[in-house]
Amino acid sequence: MIKKISIKEWKCHKELNLEFKKGVNFIIGFNGIGKTSTLEAIIYGLIGRVRNRKEEELRRIGSADDTEVILEFEHLEEEYEITRRFNGKPTHKLVKQYTEEILEDEEEILELILKLFKANRSFLENILYSPEGESYSFLKLDKRNLIDYLEKMVGIGKINEFYRYVTNLKTDFEKKKRETKTYIEKLEKIEEPEDLRKKVDLQREKNMVLQNIENVDDEILKKEKERSELAEKYEKDYRDHYTFNKELEKLENMYNQNKDLFLEMNFREFNLQEFLLRVENINELIEQQHKNVRKYRDEISKIQQKIAENNVKTEEKKNIQDIMDKLEHNLLNVPKVDCPICKKPFTKSEFLEVHKDIYKDIEDLRRETSQIDEELKDLKKKEISLRESEQLLRDFLSLIESLGRFDPSKIQEMTEQKSEYEEIKEKIESELRQSKDKRKKYESREREIQKKISEIKAAEKVRGALEYEKEYQKNIKGGLICELIEEVTKKVLDKQRNVSLNEIKDEIQNIWQIIFPSENRRLFFTDDYLPYFEKNGENISYKNASGGEKMILLVLIKTVLAKKYTDLPFLFFDEPLEHLNFENRINLIDYLTDICEKGLISQLIITTFEESLTRKFRNSDEVNIISLSEVLKYDYDLSTKDSNKKTRADVIELDEEKDPNKEH
Repeated sequence: MIKKISIKEWKCHKELNLEFKKGVNFIIGFNGIGKTSTLEAIIYGLIGRVRNRKEEELRRIGSADDTEVILEFEHLEEEYEITRRFNGKPTHKLVKQYTEEILEDEEEILELILKLFKANRSFLENILYSPEGESYSFLKLDKRNLIDYLEKMVGIGKINEFYRYVTNLKTDFEKKKRETKTYIEKLEKIEEPEDLRKKVDLQREKNMVLQNIENVDDEILKKEKERSELAEKYEKDYRDHYTFNKELEKLENMYNQNKDLFLEMNFREFNLQEFLLRVENINELIEQQHKNVRKYRDEISKIQQKIAENNVKTEEKKNIQDIMDKLEHNLLNVPKVDCPICKKPFTKSEFLEVHKDIYKDIEDLRRETSQIDEELKDLKKKEISLRESEQLLRDFLSLIESLGRFDPSKIQEMTEQKSEYEEIKEKIESELRQSKDKRKKYESREREIQKKISEIKAAEKVRGALEYEKEYQKNIKGGLICELIEEVTKKVLDKQRNVSLNEIKDEIQNIWQIIFPSENRRLFFTDDYLPYFEKNGENISYKNASGGEKMILLVLIKTVLAKKYTDLPFLFFDEPLEHLNFENRINLIDYLTDICEKGLISQLIITTFEESLTRKFRNSDEVNIISLSEVLKYDYDLSTKDSNKKTRADVIELDEEKDPNKEH
């Protein structure tokens, strides 16, 4: 069993000394206090390494002193002490008590450990220690990965990896063999050239074609430059000519669509010159139209105001009418009535007498409002028409002013130049197309020549060196060798798998039945070694099992493997209770204590933050509770979540300041 561990400058610990007992040892404490670090120190002390960790990751941050781990353990009534230090280059020392046998070579120490516990290196590293991450991953394993995990645990994972590698390599050889064979068949069909002169002639023709392509490229550049210069010369004038014609066409369309309006202005026909001379008249007409629009708007506003007044009067008289109707039908049982128009009270008879003509007044107001409303509609139509005419004249004037900046004689000249420009442009474009077609023909011929040259070279290569034939033969041999290795490896793998997994699955089932004797929860394995559970007569696959059942299965697999394939007296588990519900945590703790009592394993060292679950074992002889909070003298106030940590090392330093000669 592991007896003691002393560590200095290790991860989060400046100094820590712990003692362990046979049976179950719980290292408890809140998250971050250093439980996992302590477990890793035990592993490092025993085998000189921690899985997936580099030594610089194991040193206390900021420390300049040596990191030291001293581990004491006993095995078969012999006691051993291993000391490991590093601060740069590591040193190792194993002392066998009483015999004074000393080993200082790292490999020799590891070989002795492997010999003591009858385990190979990979097997020892995989089974001895279950880090928290591995436990969590085990809960999520699928069917294929679960089988891989079991094979890795029983030591045939490497054989399986090698088998897969050989299978893939054989597939690669077969693929390359087919590709090489196809290429050889293709090359053998190539006609052999009469002599080297044919290749030389082809090369000469290729050079001539390349020269022609270069000449054509010069022609194309020259034509493109010529086209660019022509465009630069005519572009502005051509653009002005185009703009003038477009705007003139727009002006003519506007005139034709509104002829009546322009006839009123005495424009009898479309004439740009006349328009230009009478710009002032058009401006005056626009101004007049604008005044008329304002005039109609004023009249519309007055009529709208009159309609609003009539509506108010009608509403007031309507209120009087409503009162009169209610009085006549005896619906108002009041001595006097307040008049909303006269603003004074009347008796019923007085109210009816005063307002007897109210019906006629309402009818007159409604008739007057209707007439005014018709007049308002006419005015609005006229106002809209005037506004549209005004806007039309403004647009017309804007076009006239835009066309006025063009010189008529220049426009005529541009008309004559346009045909000349188009003719020259078309000629250049035609020559450019011809040059590009010529270039395509040369390029096509160059590709044909290059293909023939390549075929000749390939044929010479096959006839001369037969490299592809050699490659083909090599792939045939490689494929055959891989096929033989694959066959042999598969036989070894199947035999090893059947022996190893059959043995452990039977033993795991038997132990599960001892731990859970109830018929309501039983463990079985399928023919391909996948575990499943039977609850109340219903089969539940591994995937659908609870986290507690999976975690117990992981611990059980490791304990069975340690017992069956090694002489390991101890195992270490990091936070196996995490991710489990309360009931399964209790079940797992009971199982862990049970396997020690039943002799499956001599010693378990387990970390957990579940301090409350371990309280019932405080006074138990079989269970050792190590509280890091107490060992490290941690004061932790849960209400403020603040800690005041004072380690034993801190106490020693304080005492040395007082009395440096005092022994500690």
